This record gives sequence, structure tokens and C-alpha cells, in this order.
Amino acid sequence: MKKIVSTLLLFCSVILCATEHCIATYQKGDDGFEFYFLKDTIRNTTGIMLMSGDTLFPPIYGNVCYYWRGKIMSYFLVHDSLCYAGVYTRSGECIIPESRGYDEILDVWTRKCFAWNCYKLNDTDIHYIKEVCDWKGNVVFKPIERYVECLPIYQDHRMYFMVRSIRNTLNTHYVDINGKRCYDLDELPKEQNLLPYGRGMFKRMKGRK
Repeated sequence: MKKIVSTLLLFCSVILCATEHCIATYQKGDDGFEFYFLKDTIRNTTGIMLMSGDTLFPPIYGNVCYYWRGKIMSYFLVHDSLCYAGVYTRSGECIIPESRGYDEILDVWTRKCFAWNCYKLNDTDIHYIKEVCDWKGNVVFKPIERYVECLPIYQDHRMYFMVRSIRNTLNTHYVDINGKRCYDLDELPKEQNLLPYGRGMFKRMKGRK
């Protein structure tokens, strides 16, 4: 009986959404998490509705995507109407708010470590500054006349950060998540794949107001 009532409530929620020019599409994440993707056909915006019929994100976002990273993390990545990115848990708890003004957020993780690469574009097409956040959304590094890259080293499941001067690319070294210097550029084992993650991926976003 409870299942029937729950189904009816969900059906009513979908109908109500449809009357507000929204289309609800069933989705299932790689971890089995089920939800409905909401699409406002008038404003061309998106949102998320839970299977219970509760709205997790109202359909006011430019884009919403769900990601599962094994036992480490599962989250929603959203972009608001100004194209700024934010990160939320699947229960709706905010990890990184859109108000920080990040143009894009990429996760970097191993089986034991997790961090966020957070991009901000400046006035040129391909240059950007970046902050690195831990899995809770706390800023670990802020670039001050330097460039920061978050690099996973899969051999020992540890997370390192590459820090180099924007003006002097030879002044490059690696630090751990606590900011302690670990390696200089020429000290890393040659067989380890330590190329910067995501460099050059982002150009000026279209549609910025």
C-alpha cells in the first residue's frame, strides 16, 4: 500500500512539473542512485527531482550532472545561469558553492585521495588561475603569482600538487596535501605519469553575462 501511495505521489509530482513546462526523465547513476532529471523547456534550464517526488535542485540551472567515484565520493556538479560551477552531495549538501565564481570544477582522485581542481578564467582566451580544494570543499591552495596543478600518483595512492611560477616555469616543485615540499621537478621517477591534469582544456565560456 505504501509503495502504491509513493508511486502516486511521484506521478502527481511529475504531472505538476509537466504543467510548469518541465519534462522529468528517469536517470540511474553508476552506483544505482535513482532520480529524475528535470528540463524546463521554456527557459532551457535543468534540475533534479528525487524518487520520493521531492525537488533536490529546482529547474533553474544551466546544467546538472551526477558523478560517482567509487566509495570515495558521489556528487552533483551544477552550473548556474551565469555558468558558474558548484558541487553538491546527492542529499543536496553544498560542498563548493557557485558563489566562489569557478568556471569549471574537475575532480582528481585515487582510491584513497580526492581533490578538486577549480578553474577561473581571466580576460584572455586560454589563461586561467586555479584553486585546489580538498574533498570537503576547503581551499588548499590559492595561486599567488604561481600555477597550481593537482596530480594523482597512482603508484602509492598519494595526492601531490605541482606548483610552478607563472613567470619562471623552471621554478617548479611538488608538495603534499599539507603544503609540505616533497620533490623538485627533476626528482620525480621518470616512469610515473605526472603530466598536469586538464591543462589547456578551458577557453572563454560562451554565454557569460
